[in-house]
Amino acid sequence: MMEHVAAIMVIAVCALMLAVVAQTHREFVLQPRDNAMASRAAINCVRAHAASGKSEESSQLGVAHYTATILNDHQVRVQKNGTATTWTYTYGLHHG
Repeated sequence: MMEHVAAIMVIAVCALMLAVVAQTHREFVLQPRDNAMASRAAINCVRAHAASGKSEESSQLGVAHYTATILNDHQVRVQKNGTATTWTYTYGLHHG
């Protein structure tokens, strides 16, 4: 009986450790990578807008698809894979 309890405790500790590793991976690997890719998509959109007047640009960056849309003269919104994951960037502000 004690062996069963010990085995269950080992399995529970392993599951907890896997959950911690998965959360750490999301926070410190996936989220910064998504932020960098969204930023790249925003830059691509602003460049395309400046060159041709296009107000929307789609980019396949890594395994994800990003759609960037010019909102106004100073903002671009980026959406990942058509989901609710979005970023809004401000650009073109020059002081001086």
